[in-house]
Amino acid sequence: MRYRLILSFLLFTNTYCLATTDSLLTAAMDSIENEYSFEENSTITIKDLGILKLNSNFKFLNEQKANNFVRTYWGASIEDPSYLGIILQKNKSIFDTSALLFTIYYLPNLSIDASNYNVIEDNQVLESLIKQSDKLDSVKSEYELEPVKILNWSIPPKYSKEMNCLYWAEEIESGIYASKKQISIHFRFIGKEGVMAFDCVSSPDAIQFLKNEMEAITAFFKFNDFNIYKETNIGSNHKSIEFLILGYVIERRELGAFIFKFWKAILFIVGICGVILFFQFKPTKNQ
Repeated sequence: MRYRLILSFLLFTNTYCLATTDSLLTAAMDSIENEYSFEENSTITIKDLGILKLNSNFKFLNEQKANNFVRTYWGASIEDPSYLGIILQKNKSIFDTSALLFTIYYLPNLSIDASNYNVIEDNQVLESLIKQSDKLDSVKSEYELEPVKILNWSIPPKYSKEMNCLYWAEEIESGIYASKKQISIHFRFIGKEGVMAFDCVSSPDAIQFLKNEMEAITAFFKFNDFNIYKETNIGSNHKSIEFLILGYVIERRELGAFIFKFWKAILFIVGICGVILFFQFKPTKNQ
């Protein structure tokens, strides 16, 4: 009987601690999210480049708040490229690993020739992408990033000629998620002298929602008349369209940081909860 009482007490204590920790964790996450208010159903001017217009399924975090968030909770450094904002799936937490959360950034001084866009459908593009990714291990170790293994297309590369938008998604594995596959999603809006980029890493649970919203997302951003892409304005030192798939692997060193974004934030919050619990259950001198 005594052992049953002891066991019941231990189970109750464990359940209480877990419930308290979960409650504190939720409260801490809510507190953080309240600091980053998103804009909904709005049209946003992105510097002097163009207009961002979202549908009712997404919301927007402005440039200042987006950069503050990624540096505070994703571990991005001041030396990393500045983001122009964050697009988050509506009714989803910024910490939800199954949410579509896109960081927005601009690649300047980049002239792309998209006239031969059928080349992206070649199987050799995937083979080259996997080979280039494998060669990056030494670069990633320099920045203390886990290796990212590209497995296959989740969505093969496609080009919307009407919107001048290239998009694709890869099925990947990273060091800390080796037993769990993820999808790495990319949209590239081609302009006259640069490319607007949307990047996201999410769980496979998001793939169906992504497919449903794919056409809508290709219409989210439009360059202004001065920056709009035209084949007649292609620069002499242009890159072919497949460069946006293959070249970014070398150019974008922070892909690993995207993979880490959620565990860093959660580890930070769990640390806070641990300190709170320590002081909550710390015995007093009278005890």
